[in-house]
Amino acid sequence: MMRADILDAIDESLRKNRGNQKVFGGVQVVMFGDLLQLSPIVNQNLEGDVMKSIYPDGSYFFNSQVFYQSNFKINELTKIFRQSDKSFIDLLNKFRIAKVNDQDLAQINQRYQGPDFKVPKGVILLSTTNAKVDKINNSKLAELDSKHFEYEGSIKGDFKEKDCPSPETLKLKVGAQVMLTQNDVGNEPRRWSNGTLAIIHELKPNSISIKIKDEVFVLGKSRWDKIQFTVASDEIKRKVVATFSQYPLKLAWASTIHKSQGQTFEKVAIDLDRGSFAHGQTYVALSRAKSMEGIYLVRKIAYKDLIFDEKVFDFLGQDLEAKNMKQVTKKNEASEYASNLPYDEDYNQDS
Repeated sequence: MMRADILDAIDESLRKNRGNQKVFGGVQVVMFGDLLQLSPIVNQNLEGDVMKSIYPDGSYFFNSQVFYQSNFKINELTKIFRQSDKSFIDLLNKFRIAKVNDQDLAQINQRYQGPDFKVPKGVILLSTTNAKVDKINNSKLAELDSKHFEYEGSIKGDFKEKDCPSPETLKLKVGAQVMLTQNDVGNEPRRWSNGTLAIIHELKPNSISIKIKDEVFVLGKSRWDKIQFTVASDEIKRKVVATFSQYPLKLAWASTIHKSQGQTFEKVAIDLDRGSFAHGQTYVALSRAKSMEGIYLVRKIAYKDLIFDEKVFDFLGQDLEAKNMKQVTKKNEASEYASNLPYDEDYNQDS
């Protein structure tokens, strides 16, 4: 989700570089997004204090100055591609628009797997924080008896480590569950997409083989470019200012819910651990699955895991849903978080 300050910065940059004081420098802008998924991240530090002073009403894109100077036409996309079962779609939508009742919770909690559940091979676990996810991935890697390999990536220029799609130092063993971090390029049809799960099949000092379902592929290194755009004489110029090279992999027994946004999984285990802490977080986790049968709950979902930001509902003009939201958060032991979003300090755990 784009923050208000980023949208205002884009507007300011376009006006300045195009020498045009119209909104967005006179450029036509099209935006896509779902406000009922995860909200923008603002760290609980000086950045958060500055954001609060400039944007006291919140950090959503609709809190930006340029949004209200623009004349955006809003259209709602209604066709769902990830799921096909209507009853599952209807249930997910209740978690999306804050219409969850006791029967809905009971229905989704039928997917609770019990205290002795072990995540099946080939299934990714989604949890709330980096600390939880890193602990799981490191523990699973240590359990493998195969030889340990490390692959060093290469950074040139100002490419921050937190922006690297794969670890700068990639630690692997044969049998490790991994996720591809870049689309397959140059092959039709694509052999994998960004987010595809795989198993490490073979490791050599300068070679990695992965297995996707029953097929084995030799993987080469990928390169990611950080691009800087400048405008000169009404011409937009593209300049590569930094690069990162590495095998497009990361350990994937577990991943954070934030990092899973946009992904689709046939099967997914969900562990909300100490509880959801962000607007839309539980809905995003559940909706990564293509079917109800593809969900494995490590623990049951409770009302305290349902957090909704009233500012979003007010913006969308969904009065009925906002009323239901208040009924839900009344039961929600963590409802005090809602008034602080998206500035909650727990966001730092997933930034």
